[in-house]
Amino acid sequence: MDYWAASTSEVFPGLFIGNSQSTYTREILEDNKITAVISVLDAPHSLWKRKKFTDSIKPGHHLWIETLDNKYQDMLVFMRTVCDFIDANLEPGGSQPPGRVLVHCEMGISRSSTMVIAFMAQLEIWEKVGYDVWEDEAGEVPKPEYAAYISQRADCLKERGLTGDEGRRPLDLRDL
Repeated sequence: MDYWAASTSEVFPGLFIGNSQSTYTREILEDNKITAVISVLDAPHSLWKRKKFTDSIKPGHHLWIETLDNKYQDMLVFMRTVCDFIDANLEPGGSQPPGRVLVHCEMGISRSSTMVIAFMAQLEIWEKVGYDVWEDEAGEVPKPEYAAYISQRADCLKERGLTGDEGRRPLDLRDL
């Protein structure tokens, strides 16, 4: 797989996952009728100001989430914002037709998929596509494996002094 070639996949009706190159490729935006973009990256790209992007993605329909691409980045703090943005753009309300949202990170692998999974979990459709993390029907008691993962993740962050309310960018690369 060529991670630098523009690529997208529709993972849910109207919801796409892709890499950065897909936002610079007019054909991908137009062929998939993308109306909104969520960029989950460490820095904004100047290419977003170019006509081939702004022709397809109108003002107010691009959300940049500033995140580092490392295992210590707390993605939870952004999930509500991302899920609300996807909701608002897939079902804009009024007489507007449903939108089509592209969620991307640099290579379209980890940060973007994390946000798409969060959205699907919010809709309680993740289990319908084959992933079940809950022990009980109410979705309140996690399975032991999932609870262990969350606990391990919390311990790992705590060891590094990360609590979820720190700044987004490290002050020093040695902090990573």
